[in-house]
Amino acid sequence: MNDMNDIHFYSLAFLSACVSVFFNYTLTEKAIFRRYYLFLIYLRWRATKCNKTMHKWVVYITRPLGLCLYCNCTWVALIIYTNKYEHFLNYDYFLNLSLFIGLSFVFTKYIYKTIED
Repeated sequence: MNDMNDIHFYSLAFLSACVSVFFNYTLTEKAIFRRYYLFLIYLRWRATKCNKTMHKWVVYITRPLGLCLYCNCTWVALIIYTNKYEHFLNYDYFLNLSLFIGLSFVFTKYIYKTIED
């Protein structure tokens, strides 16, 4: 990558981290997506009370849908990266995708710690 692509790459990773942290704050009390958050908690609670194995997938899927900041960050980073870089057949696509998601995690942790302090 050249210098402009590196800056663009880092800025998109920072954007995905910002979107993830913003979505996390819209799930808090008196925010716009609070009912969605409560619905996910209800689904998770209901699935843990049920002993059927077909409901166990709900426990695993609710974390990436919004209950876990870093799980949600993975999906946001994946969507942003694949919308920007649409070269799936390139040999370094998955390496760059892993780096992009890792940078998004680092930026998310940094932004979240900065806001919390």
